[in-house]
Amino acid sequence: MRFSSKLFGKKEDATESVDFEVSMSCGKCVQRVEDLMAKNKDVVETRIDLPTKTVSLTYKKNKTDENKLKGSIEGLGFDVTIK
Repeated sequence: MRFSSKLFGKKEDATESVDFEVSMSCGKCVQRVEDLMAKNKDVVETRIDLPTKTVSLTYKKNKTDENKLKGSIEGLGFDVTIK
């Protein structure tokens, strides 16, 4: 009997979460951040709350870190601080 390596024997990546305050002001800003994070294979989940200007990310902690993620959002031209 054979088993797919996708289901058996593959270790799940440990995750960690971080919240950023991002200088977003409109729906287009939200879309830009969402699009960027969707392209990052190390980001597991993205939640954005425009009224509080909060970007919450869950990421694979052995693949990236909060400073790299912060830098990628800053690369879009936003001011970013870790909450």
